[in-house]
Amino acid sequence: MSSLGSLTDLHIWHQLTTLSVENDDSDISKKQLPPEDDLPFLVLVFVEFRYSRYIYAQSKCSKRVVIYSHIFDRGSNNRLDEARRERNNANRLFDSQNNNRGGYNVGKLYYYEGSVLPIEWTIQHSCADQNNHCDMILQYMCGDNVRNGITTQTIPDNPALCKSYDCNSDVRFGMHEDHDYYTNCKYRNRNKGLFTADRKLRRDSAIYTRQNPGGAKQSENVKGRWACKVAREYLKKMNWRNYKIPNNREDCEAKNFTWEKTPSHGIPVPECRESDWSRDNHLGNGKGGYTNKYNWTLPNLDHENCVLRIRYNITTGDFDGWNSSVNSSLNGVKLEIGQKYGMNESTAAQTGFVFKQNPEVSLFPGFDLKLRLAINTHQYGRVFQDRSHTFAVRQRPSDMKNVKIWNLNVRGKRGNIVQVYPGVEYDFVPNSMHVKDGDLIHFQWTGSNTNPNNNDGQGKAGTDRSNVVLLRSSEWGRNYPSLSLDQTNLLGLDRNSLRHLAVLDNSQFGGEMSELDDAGTYFDLGPQKVTGIGTYYYMSTRNNNFSNRSQKGRIVVSNIEQISRKLGRLGGTLEFSDGQHVTFGPEALTQLQTITVELMTADDGQRMIEERGGRMGVGHGYASNFLIVNPHSLKTSNKFVIGMKVDSGVTSKIQFYRSSDALDLKTWFKVDSSMNDGLATLEVREGGVYVARTLPDSAIISGIVVTCIVIVIVIGGTTFYFRRHPDKWQTVKRSAMNVCRSCKSSV
Repeated sequence: MSSLGSLTDLHIWHQLTTLSVENDDSDISKKQLPPEDDLPFLVLVFVEFRYSRYIYAQSKCSKRVVIYSHIFDRGSNNRLDEARRERNNANRLFDSQNNNRGGYNVGKLYYYEGSVLPIEWTIQHSCADQNNHCDMILQYMCGDNVRNGITTQTIPDNPALCKSYDCNSDVRFGMHEDHDYYTNCKYRNRNKGLFTADRKLRRDSAIYTRQNPGGAKQSENVKGRWACKVAREYLKKMNWRNYKIPNNREDCEAKNFTWEKTPSHGIPVPECRESDWSRDNHLGNGKGGYTNKYNWTLPNLDHENCVLRIRYNITTGDFDGWNSSVNSSLNGVKLEIGQKYGMNESTAAQTGFVFKQNPEVSLFPGFDLKLRLAINTHQYGRVFQDRSHTFAVRQRPSDMKNVKIWNLNVRGKRGNIVQVYPGVEYDFVPNSMHVKDGDLIHFQWTGSNTNPNNNDGQGKAGTDRSNVVLLRSSEWGRNYPSLSLDQTNLLGLDRNSLRHLAVLDNSQFGGEMSELDDAGTYFDLGPQKVTGIGTYYYMSTRNNNFSNRSQKGRIVVSNIEQISRKLGRLGGTLEFSDGQHVTFGPEALTQLQTITVELMTADDGQRMIEERGGRMGVGHGYASNFLIVNPHSLKTSNKFVIGMKVDSGVTSKIQFYRSSDALDLKTWFKVDSSMNDGLATLEVREGGVYVARTLPDSAIISGIVVTCIVIVIVIGGTTFYFRRHPDKWQTVKRSAMNVCRSCKSSV
C-alpha cells in the first residue's frame, strides 16, 4: 500500500463503515463508503437522509448544483485573491462542480485542539427532503505540503514547469492531493461494474466516469488538479480491483508484494446522523431561519497545514441507485423505469419512459404530441464539494489544558446581499453563544483587501474589516455602542482587551482607524477567560450601514454548564467532563432534533424553582446537582439513559424526582434509579428537570413516633387517673403549693 508523499503525519482512510438512515420505518442498516473515497481526507462526520419513495417525472437538475461553506476558514470555491466576483480558475485546487461566483478570498486562521468550531453551509438542491437522496460528508486532511499557493494557475502535470522538477514542493501552486495521489488514480483501473447509463466511457482508467466519460482535462480539472472525478455510484457498496496497483491481500501477494496494514488514526469513529433539512432551489437557511451547521470539536492534530472539505452527494428518485442490481448490466438504455408508472417494458419504450439523455415522452394517446424532458444522465447522481483555505490546529498552552474553548469568528465578505451572493454578508459566527463562567472565547477573524471595488460597504473600497464593541442597550435592535471603555463591562475583559477589540490596536499602531482602514485583514485576540455572568450584546461599528447593519452578536454567560447536539434515530451521547451524561439509544428519537442538557448546582436549581414560581415539596435535602434535559416536552419512543452523580457526603437514602415547565415545577414525580460507584442510572422517556433528594432515616422516624406515642399514653393515663380520683389530685396540688412556699422561705 503506497502512502501519499504530502501527508507526513496522516495516512489514507481506505474504507469506513457507517450507518444510513431511511425516512420510512425500515431498520437502520450498515453500509460502506466508496472505494473511490480512498482520499487523503479523514471523515469527520457523515450525515445522510435517504428517501425510499420515488418522485415521479423528476427532471429538474441544472448544469451546476452547488454547495458553499461559509465558515471554518471560509469556503474557498477555488478562489485565491481575485478582485472580482467570479473566480479565475474553477479547477485551481479541486473540481467543485459549483458556479464561478461564491467563495471567499484566502485568509489563514488557527484553532486550538479541543476547541469548538461551527461549520456552516448552504446547498441548492435540498437535503432531508423528498426531492432527492442526499449525503453530506465532512472530511479533513493535514500535510506538510498542503497549501493555498500564491497563483490562481493550476499546478502543472509536467514537472519541468515546476521548481527543481518537483511540483509537490513548488509553493507557488496551491495543492491538496499530491502527484502520487493523481498517479494512483490515473493508473488504477476504474470499477467496470458501475451503472453508467447511456454514457460511453472511452478508457479503463479511473479518471473516466459517468460524469467524465471522455476523461477530459476540463481546463486541467482532472489531470492538472491531481484528483479523480468521483462517481456518485461509488457511494454504494461495491468491490473493485486495480489492474496495476493491487488493493487487496490476494492480488498483492499474487504479485509477490507484501501486504501491510497501517494503524488507524487514533480518532473516534466519525459521527453519523440524519442531515439537516433544507429546501430545494434555495441557497439559504434551514429550519428555524439559521444556516445549517455542525459544531466540530477539533481533534489533537498539532499541524499548521490542514484543509476541510464538505461533499454533497445527491441522487434523484428516478432509479434506485442503492440497489445492487442497478449496475453495468443495465448500461445503455436498459434500465426499466416504466414499471414505476404502471407500464410494461414495451409501453414504456413506446411512450419514451426510458432512462436516457433528454427523452421525449408521449402523454396523450392518439395525439402526435411529445414533451421533451431535460434529463441529463451525466447529472442524475452527482458529487459536489467545497473546501476551506488551509488552517492550523495547535496544541493548547499549559494554562488552557482543562478548560472549554469556544471560537468566535466572522463570516461573509464586503458587499450587499446581491453583490456577494451566493456568499453572505458579514456576521459573527456563532452570533448567539451560551458559555459557562470561566470558559475561554477565542476572538479571531480574517478578511481580504481584494474584494471588488464597487461592492457596497464602509471604509476603503474592496476591504474587509470587523471589530467588536458592546452595544449601549442590551438588545440587538440598537446601533449605538456603549459610552466609554471605562464604563463598559464585556465578559469581564480588561480595558486593554476591550480596546484591542474596538480599534484592533494589538497589531496596529496609529493610522486612520475611524473605519479601521489602516488595520490589517487579520485579527487575533487569543482565547480570553470569561468572568462576568450576564447577557452581552455587541456589534461591529464599521459594518452597521442600513444595507448590511446586522453584524451583531450575543453572548450569554452563566455558571450553568450546557451541552447541545443534534441527534436523530441513531441516537448519541451528551457527556459532561465529570462523566454525567444523557444517552439516547438507536430509535429512541424518531427524527433529528436539537437536544440540550444543562447541569447546575443545587443552590442554582433551587433559585430557578423559586424564580419560576415553583416549589420543592418532596424529600428532605438535595443529594445531587440539577440535570435538565431540553426540550422539557421531549417524549421518546424508547427509554433513554441519564447518568447523574450523587453527592459523596450523603449517607441517607435518596430518591430521584422529575418535574417540568408543564408542571410549573410544582409537581414532582418519583424516578427509579440504580447506583454504581456514586453514579446513578435513570431510564426515562421524558425531558425536564431531574434531581436527587435525601429521605429522612426510617429508624429515627420510628423512634420519634414511638416516643410521641409513649408521651401521649402517659399524659392520657395520668389525666384519666386524676379524674377518677379527684382527692388524689387535691393532695398533689397541696403538696406542690407547700413546696413552693418552702422554696420562697429559703430564698
